[in-house]
Amino acid sequence: MRTFTVRLAESCRSAAAIAEAMVGEPGVVHVRHPARPDHPDAGALMDAVMPGPRGAMLSLVLEGGDERSLHVLRRLKVALEATSLGGVETLASVPFNSSHFNMTLQQRRDAGIPDGLIRLSIGLEGAGVIAADLRQAMA
Repeated sequence: MRTFTVRLAESCRSAAAIAEAMVGEPGVVHVRHPARPDHPDAGALMDAVMPGPRGAMLSLVLEGGDERSLHVLRRLKVALEATSLGGVETLASVPFNSSHFNMTLQQRRDAGIPDGLIRLSIGLEGAGVIAADLRQAMA
């Protein structure tokens, strides 16, 4: 617990850097992270609620839907496939076969979970390492 604040701040910085690195990558339809200006809650509310680092979680929506996101997930070498959050290691999951496996495709869409979504809980490996891992997995 003594190092939690430092670890969280680093994970948040890395998540923001990875989010920016993934914008414009081939096959990435959308990048979701609360520090991005296109986040639905960007602006004064976000500034008030999250004045510092803005979250160690980010999501990518990939072309090719759930099948493609699962393929990419299984090709990651640094990020580990898991549904837990907040560890020192980067964890990745796809909602259709983990947290929301019991929902139909339409129910997930209605809940705002698009096809091809990968969730990442960023750890301490460094933004460059994780961005490279994502790129090799998508290649």
